Amino acid sequence: MDESVSAIESKQGEHDLAVLCVDESHFSNEPYVQRGWQRAKAKRKVHQPKRRQSKTIFGALELQSQRMDWQQTPRGNAGTFMAFLHQLHPSFPDQLLVLILDNCSIHKSKKGKAFVAKTAWLELEHLAP
Repeated sequence: MDESVSAIESKQGEHDLAVLCVDESHFSNEPYVQRGWQRAKAKRKVHQPKRRQSKTIFGALELQSQRMDWQQTPRGNAGTFMAFLHQLHPSFPDQLLVLILDNCSIHKSKKGKAFVAKTAWLELEHLAP
């Protein structure tokens, strides 16, 4: 963590920065029943949806202003993560975006690394595993 803080501080003198903490959460309608109470020998049926549905929500918290940006997508993958980054850019048009991320595979994909290498307005700082 100390390396990330010192890297951000060194960039602060060179650029106008917007530092954001970014993460995602995945939701699904799959029922999860491990144990339950019922009469002995009684059979209970757990109702399940006919079709599995899931959603992913990406969120970014800008540390200085406490502003929150988010996007809901049908699935969480490298492509939808990059689409979320494109959504963030117009909110901070004249600033270098420094994103603090965990080590999720979609944050470190080949597509994502190529995208970050091509953009001058974005830098990623990963937390220690």
